[in-house]
Amino acid sequence: MKLKSMLIPGLLVVGTAVFFLVFSNQSQAGAVESAFFSTESDSELMCSLSESQQKMSADAFAEMMPTFQHPRCANCHGGVRPFAANTTHAGGKFDLALDADGDVLIEKTFGGCQNCHGGLPGWEVPTIDLSFVGKDALTLCKQMKGEFSSAENFMDHLTRDRGKTPFIAAAFAGMRGLNQEGSDFYEALNDKKPVPEPPPASHAALISQGQSWVDAMGGEFKGGESCGCEPQQYAIRLDEVFTGNFIYDGGSIIWDGSAHVQIPITFKDDGSFTGETRADRTISATLAGLVDCSTSVTYSVRWVVEGRMNEEDQTITFSVQLFHDPAQMGCGAPAMEPDNDNSNFGSPLSQVTMDAYVNEEKVVEQDTNINDVHLNDKFTIVIVKVN
Repeated sequence: MKLKSMLIPGLLVVGTAVFFLVFSNQSQAGAVESAFFSTESDSELMCSLSESQQKMSADAFAEMMPTFQHPRCANCHGGVRPFAANTTHAGGKFDLALDADGDVLIEKTFGGCQNCHGGLPGWEVPTIDLSFVGKDALTLCKQMKGEFSSAENFMDHLTRDRGKTPFIAAAFAGMRGLNQEGSDFYEALNDKKPVPEPPPASHAALISQGQSWVDAMGGEFKGGESCGCEPQQYAIRLDEVFTGNFIYDGGSIIWDGSAHVQIPITFKDDGSFTGETRADRTISATLAGLVDCSTSVTYSVRWVVEGRMNEEDQTITFSVQLFHDPAQMGCGAPAMEPDNDNSNFGSPLSQVTMDAYVNEEKVVEQDTNINDVHLNDKFTIVIVKVN
């Protein structure tokens, strides 16, 4: 055995089959070694999973972590970086081959890999932003959600690498894609022949675990990157200002008021949601005519919301009802008594549709007549995340 013939750049002795490969002719050289992780913005899409679905999803993803963290997956996903100056790559540091525009030339850059990893033609490594190293289940879950646009794409990649180079199958074979030259080099370095060292679960088991994660989310990717990875809780915030007037005993009452309320909502498995809370409403009134007088009152209101999220167009549609307690205005004005069904004093919101994004804002203004009271009501509605 001639050691010289085995010292060929390209051996990733501790490397693995690549799991989620993203490398294109448009990749910039700096992208290979620079980490640019996607972050959730303040306008992330709401997660319509119920509390039980969220827990099942997070638990299901955790089942895949032993495979993701195993060297056959983690080494290629950031564990061994053949382009880094301080690389631990047994075959030494590789240089990027770039064209005149600075784009990576894939064949030239990774051609040397075939000298040792020729057991899997097309051997490459993913960009560092797809690293698995040092990441917990939540971080990796969000990374997977952000990388794949749909559950179908995720499962297609998990099952068959989207019909491309079978890196996943090579990972479960556990032989690092080594050809004979690579195996000889491994033996020379380690004084033993390479043996299969696959992840703890089988490929079939990983596929089943991935499907369980998808099924726990209702069979599809929903919401933003955190949806299906960690608990999500939301509320609908209402800032209301209103004016009203009506004729009373030969005089008139003119009022204005406001309310500020945040209604927590809870999703059900079917994407519908409900919520309720109590919050005060304040009215200032001016009586004109037989008696001139000003007064104000603060009274308690139960705010109830019902709605549904539409995943296809990423909107929510909901209605809000107000159920109020009795309140005495003063100045001889009539007491504000609830209707027989204890509802609808004021201006309920009906069938509001708005984009289902955190911090999304919509203004709804309406004129109504309730119990012979003309009311102009303006609601500023905001979707807020409360965890």
